[in-house]
Amino acid sequence: MSIPKSAQASIEAAVKAAERGTRGEIVVAVTRQSDAYGGPRLAFAFAIGLLAVVGALMLDAPSWLVALAWPLAGVLGFAVTLVPAVGRAIVPDDEVEAEVLESAKAAFFDHGVHRTADRAGVLVYLSLLERRVVVLADSGVHAVVGEQGWQAHVAAIVASMREGHPEALAGVVAAVGAVLVEHFPARPGDVNELPDAPRVG
Repeated sequence: MSIPKSAQASIEAAVKAAERGTRGEIVVAVTRQSDAYGGPRLAFAFAIGLLAVVGALMLDAPSWLVALAWPLAGVLGFAVTLVPAVGRAIVPDDEVEAEVLESAKAAFFDHGVHRTADRAGVLVYLSLLERRVVVLADSGVHAVVGEQGWQAHVAAIVASMREGHPEALAGVVAAVGAVLVEHFPARPGDVNELPDAPRVG
């Protein structure tokens, strides 16, 4: 799963447009997945291998087949978890939320969103495998919008991204930009502190 060049271009254009009326900064970061989820995948593979052994014993299969059932089925089970839909299905929602949030926080600092002059940076973070969007704002935004009000706004725009269409990030960026224009209007001499192109990794 990846983000097409056309979507990257539309997101960059959306960031440029959203920042025209504000001294705030918007950074869009897109990652293939926020974690490898090795634990859930290994647990799934183990369970599939165990079921294969039980099935072989119930069918009174030869001992050599029983011995091979576990490793072969286990490898197959692990391979199946690499299918995105299966991977999403086997990982508990709370673990997904925690991993995506942790990855978003790391990206917030890695991309310098915390270093804007007015502490008015906002990260829009999309994790493709999990189909999750996290919006993180710097302290300056929280100071004027308020944590509760900001999170309510975030919940509304994140809901529009649940289907995993990266092009829809342009709409998220526009919504974030509207908040920044209201509370951090542009001033003469403002400079673009952070790149507008989405960070894709």
